[in-house]
Amino acid sequence: MVTIPASGSEASNSCVISNDEEHLKCSINTDLNRPAIAFLDPELTFSLPACQTAAGVTDMIAHIMERLFSGEPAVGVTDNIACGLVRAAREAAPKVMENPDDYDARAEIMWVGTLAHNALRDGDWTCRGLEHELSALDTKITHGAGLAVIFPAWMRYVWREHPERFLEFSAQALGIEPIDSDADELDVEVTPEQAIEYAVEATIDELQDFFVSLGMPRALSEFGVTEDDIEKMIPGLKINRGSSSAASGSSRWTTRERFTAAHSRKQMPVPHGRAARRPPQTRNGAAPATPSYSLVPPGGFEPSTPALGERCSIP
Repeated sequence: MVTIPASGSEASNSCVISNDEEHLKCSINTDLNRPAIAFLDPELTFSLPACQTAAGVTDMIAHIMERLFSGEPAVGVTDNIACGLVRAAREAAPKVMENPDDYDARAEIMWVGTLAHNALRDGDWTCRGLEHELSALDTKITHGAGLAVIFPAWMRYVWREHPERFLEFSAQALGIEPIDSDADELDVEVTPEQAIEYAVEATIDELQDFFVSLGMPRALSEFGVTEDDIEKMIPGLKINRGSSSAASGSSRWTTRERFTAAHSRKQMPVPHGRAARRPPQTRNGAAPATPSYSLVPPGGFEPSTPALGERCSIP
């Protein structure tokens, strides 16, 4: 009986076991975990706090991106399903933040959560492994809130390994495309390489701003996590992943660099005057079918949705 849409555990073979005393978390996957039957009643989620609703939406979007950015080649049908699920989640989430009793929006989120972890292909679990160490370090950190910080930082480091996958996500999920210097009238000269970089960075900004607009944090420092805490998380990562860099997935970057990048957004380089095709702002945060472009200031895009949810406070 699902009461919090997030992990998709109502149909998956996965579970997570925590040892709070040892600050350890590990995943166990077996068909013995898979429910024989599941009941999804959106009305049971009406009373969910805004913070848990937002964390759940973040978790399910992370599940989808873990499949898209696994390093494997494109699969057209699966990729279109995945990007459609992201669009549905982005459209429904602001609605339930404004009106928690919106049955249709709650139903959309609940169904996205189930499909995100059970209807797509296998993925790269780098970010999930990193976040497990974060919420094992401090059990007050909600899994989805941790992913809201770690996933964008990870994306900024790895996108150059497979830029074509990120561009596909940019266009299909968020409606952002690289600008065409020949077709678009711009006051600055943009090379094809820069256009790709700006489009991907704009996509990551847009995604992170969406998480923040729901009340999710932007940096690990908002949890009270310091750079000194990074070393405390490495032993657990070694136990679960085999070595301190085993959570690197398809990337060449070390685990410590990822945690450091997630600790402070300011540590990541931001090109000046980025330009990219992006969707105009909409009331529900959904990306329109036809993208437009705009010059992006050094600070990045403004959030595509207002700050509807209160920030998740960690007591």
